[in-house]
Amino acid sequence: MFHYFIELVLWLLLAFFIGAILACLLRNLFGGVSSSEGVLGAPGSGVSKAAAGAGKADEEATRKAAAEKEAAERAAAEKAAAEKAAAEKAAAEKAAAEKAAAEKAAAEKAAAEKAAAEKAAAEKAAAEKAAAEKEAAETVKPWGLAGPIGGKADNLTRIKGIGTKINGILNDLGIYHFTQIAAWTAKEVAEVDAKIKFKGRIEREKWVEQAKVLAEGGETEFSRRVDKGEVATSHTHTTGPKK
Repeated sequence: MFHYFIELVLWLLLAFFIGAILACLLRNLFGGVSSSEGVLGAPGSGVSKAAAGAGKADEEATRKAAAEKEAAERAAAEKAAAEKAAAEKAAAEKAAAEKAAAEKAAAEKAAAEKAAAEKAAAEKAAAEKAAAEKEAAETVKPWGLAGPIGGKADNLTRIKGIGTKINGILNDLGIYHFTQIAAWTAKEVAEVDAKIKFKGRIEREKWVEQAKVLAEGGETEFSRRVDKGEVATSHTHTTGPKK
């Protein structure tokens, strides 16, 4: 019985020592950390202040670096946006300039084509007029035309001394225009005078001089009276072609 009592005591001592060892280990493990913190954080501890300052400095450096990074990214974004806007503006200005240049070139081309067409038309009209005048000059004779040039005779009664009756006689001789009478020479005046037996009337009444004025589009006092219908022996209508 005593033997079992001794064994129990030994087991209790062993358990006590094991518990003490475990307690020391646990106290060293947890209590040491707390003590270290207490020592490091205690007022006047240089290690604590240095560690705290270092941590604060690291935190400030981190914040500063983050702020600088954010500012740099923002600046880069703003620069990219500005460059994009500038590029778009330049492209728009270039497109507008090219469009204006194209419109100007088109307008100048159209104006040049119009001017060329007008010049060609004017040259053609001048050539046709010159040809017509040349043809008329070649076909106008002192007398003997088959009919009035262009189918329209001049009103020869606008010449003083030529009435409607003499106008018909002149037409029978192939004389329809002021230009014919204006071109008469002394010989032709004498020949026409002899044909119609006027005995110098053509020269006395100055038919050739009057015809020259009228052929150039001018007027005489007598022709104005005829145009107003004040001369009974004259007519204001043109004579048609001889039939």
